[in-house]
Amino acid sequence: WVATACVSASALASSNSSPASSASWNLLNVFRLPARQDALEAGDELLDARALALTQAVATQVFVAKARVLSLSEEANLARRYHNLSDRISTQTRVQVREGQLGQLQGVREELNAVLGSLRYDVTYADLQSAFANLYSSVGLDPYAPGLNGDESIDEMAQALRELWFDRGDSMAFNVASN
Repeated sequence: WVATACVSASALASSNSSPASSASWNLLNVFRLPARQDALEAGDELLDARALALTQAVATQVFVAKARVLSLSEEANLARRYHNLSDRISTQTRVQVREGQLGQLQGVREELNAVLGSLRYDVTYADLQSAFANLYSSVGLDPYAPGLNGDESIDEMAQALRELWFDRGDSMAFNVASN
């Protein structure tokens, strides 16, 4: 029944049999106009709301990525200081064990602390680099230097990244990478 009504309504609209039927069809369309305009306005409002939501999502992503970089930067500096301190203690303990002032157990314990300090720094530094990459992608920057294809040596890649970060003025990434 619905298909028949649609076919007959379109037949009415397309037929030019009488001016009266054309006028009544136009009159029906006039009454539909406010509803169509409301639907178009609602569609525009929906598009505006979607655009605002997308903008807020990107801004939030950038904010969170920046906060993570700052937090991990502080953590990496702390881990680096701990690593340096545990290395100095380990070196001093080795000397004391060699001279017989401390036992082997204390020497092994301090060596283990030095290894754990190094591991903690390495993990924190890797997390920080990942956070930099997330921040770069949040703002639409490529975190890698152009022209890097993976065939370069580690030293060449590191130098290319340092130059890229320096050129961008990213002193935080440059300083952390230099330590």
